[in-house]
Amino acid sequence: MATRFKPGAAAFTKDGRRYIVDEVVDGTVYCVSSAGAETEFAENQLLTEAEWSAKTGGPQGMVYSRLKQAACYAPVRSRLLDRSSAERLLQRAETLFPGLLDFAAFCTAIRVIT
Repeated sequence: MATRFKPGAAAFTKDGRRYIVDEVVDGTVYCVSSAGAETEFAENQLLTEAEWSAKTGGPQGMVYSRLKQAACYAPVRSRLLDRSSAERLLQRAETLFPGLLDFAAFCTAIRVIT
């Protein structure tokens, strides 16, 4: 049976995780992550490198998807923050120091990428 995945090729999950294909047997793809964890997927759950880059818009889209998944951008689960107070604080910060929020977002993105 012909398969889209060859041993040693990259395979991507729908959420962007990258794996290296070890073997394909009867529609099951056995993979290894960059951390060395072994896992298996049904062949229809994975995308080839060409399919993934077409879906995300190439390497630039892959970086953006990784940024969106970073813990720095996760919702805060604290009861200490009041939404209206936080929005007022951000508006005042932008008024006092134009570009401050853009700089903070830029620094956060650099930390996530590295």
